[in-house]
Amino acid sequence: MNKISIDFEGGSTIIIRPNRIIRGFVKLKVVKPIQASRIRIRFRAEEIATVKVREFGLENKIERIDQVTTTYFDVETKVWGNEPSAFQLSTWEIIEPGEHQFPFALKFPNVNFPPSIDDPVGFSIHYIWSAHIDGPGFYPGVRSKEYIMPYRPIICAPPTKEWEFSQVIQPLDSHKKAPLANVRVVLSRYAYCPDEDVELDLYIDCIPDNLIVAAASFTFQKCCMGQIQLQRGLARKSKTRKISSHHPLAVTGNAGSLKIPVSFRLPTRLVSPSFQSRHICVFYEIVFTVQFQRASTGSTHSSVSSLLLSSASSSSASSASPKGEFSVPIGITNLPHHHLLHIPNLTLVQSYQSSKEAPVFFDPELEEPVEPWRMMAAAATAAAATATTTGTTTMMQGSSSGLAWDPYHGGSSGGGGPLPSVASLGTTPLTSPPNYFSITNQPPSPPYAARERQERVVFTSRLIKPGMALELGEPVTLVSENKSYEW
Repeated sequence: MNKISIDFEGGSTIIIRPNRIIRGFVKLKVVKPIQASRIRIRFRAEEIATVKVREFGLENKIERIDQVTTTYFDVETKVWGNEPSAFQLSTWEIIEPGEHQFPFALKFPNVNFPPSIDDPVGFSIHYIWSAHIDGPGFYPGVRSKEYIMPYRPIICAPPTKEWEFSQVIQPLDSHKKAPLANVRVVLSRYAYCPDEDVELDLYIDCIPDNLIVAAASFTFQKCCMGQIQLQRGLARKSKTRKISSHHPLAVTGNAGSLKIPVSFRLPTRLVSPSFQSRHICVFYEIVFTVQFQRASTGSTHSSVSSLLLSSASSSSASSASPKGEFSVPIGITNLPHHHLLHIPNLTLVQSYQSSKEAPVFFDPELEEPVEPWRMMAAAATAAAATATTTGTTTMMQGSSSGLAWDPYHGGSSGGGGPLPSVASLGTTPLTSPPNYFSITNQPPSPPYAARERQERVVFTSRLIKPGMALELGEPVTLVSENKSYEW
């Protein structure tokens, strides 16, 4: 069976980044001769947002799946065969049995697109490669499997500056929302990178006089939120992933007010930069859980220690030991601020929301693609050379024959008459009939020419029976009738 595949330089561990060049081979294994007009490679980026909603009818409940597919770019190039034409059907040739490979090269623009992701369920951003064999006369051909390659934008952290977060926390397990304590978190920076140490100070001041801090812990979480604007409202789904959980903090004897230093290292796994796309938003938070204990009247510092032990071993919440929780936002990037000037062209990175640049395939024998202005200059030079050659040939033919069309005398001038002017030799006669089917000779478009990026959005909807499409989870509830879907 004939098979086509893609082999990338660097193997399966390669990650796409802005301004990076990707090289590889389209490999073709032909068992029996195949007719083909061309072999091409395709690269595209898609953001898919899918939700299952419930429609309330007159008799029964019907569920519906709505999906929005946004294609940020879709580029391709020919690695073998004939160039496609808008006015002529492409010819085809036979590819003999054997193993064939065709090199390719692509440069990603210096543009930040949303990173690859598969959360929450039904929402994804993928960067997809595929190879295709086009059959003769649009006959169905052969295509490879889809190769999903991870992409990471380059997001630099802002300058180092201390900032503060404060909040009043309330009990979690009580209907009475009486305030428990004022908390304050002082962080040394706005954003951190994976494999960096996060250091902060936690200040807790209990509001009731008889309340002390018995225990405290924190969890580092990644929050993914997806949304689609539908006719009846906004459909949202969210997923919270605990990257590192339940880090107990050392709590010493206190009288309801204390300072706790916190330090931990950010993991590298599952930690990508914070971002926001058309349908997906990813942010991070540190969730602190504080266990309080009500001290009895006349308690001393020695009795506080026994209270701490009894609180740590107790699993049931009561009014005597309320629990509070609060979240602190934290920014995640993949490049520290002091590396800002060390990365070439980093300050020239653009956003996909304002840039129309798309990835461009180029000649794999070159190290870098030719700049667009160089392509235009080369095409103009070729056009000028063609025009000069055509004009020179016309003049030589007129001089050798001694005859030239004289539009002013209605005939030709022989060798004995006055010679026509040079301008008239290269000019179309005024009395010649017009040719309505003539096509002006234009230089062909240079191969691998960069094209402006165009986004494409497709919306689909279908009805299903209740209980189907279990992979999408339970049907979502529309937030409101508000048509505004801005983040």
